[in-house]
Amino acid sequence: MTSIGHYLTRAQAARRLHTSARRLVQMAGLPRVNGRFAVEEVYPGFLFVRSELLDEFRWVVEELGDLPDLEIIGWFHEPRHELGGKTPAMWMLEGHDPERVHALAAA
Repeated sequence: MTSIGHYLTRAQAARRLHTSARRLVQMAGLPRVNGRFAVEEVYPGFLFVRSELLDEFRWVVEELGDLPDLEIIGWFHEPRHELGGKTPAMWMLEGHDPERVHALAAA
């Protein structure tokens, strides 16, 4: 799998959510990448582009079940014909109906 997009450090992601780094780590439904040589995890930047969508992204992550975080992140970046060839992340960031992404995740 190829890594797509930018990532935020724990401190950067916490600032975007106006929360503490400690609380961020405890939040459920936020996929993260634990690097082999990194001191701390990083978070995919697309989760934090539009703060009002964070709960929608977390809901989709719950629908995806017990997949490893890297597979979840990859799933958001795979173009889907059901979404007109857009990736689920792009679909949601462009303001389209997130229910379609939820349905894909639950299938």
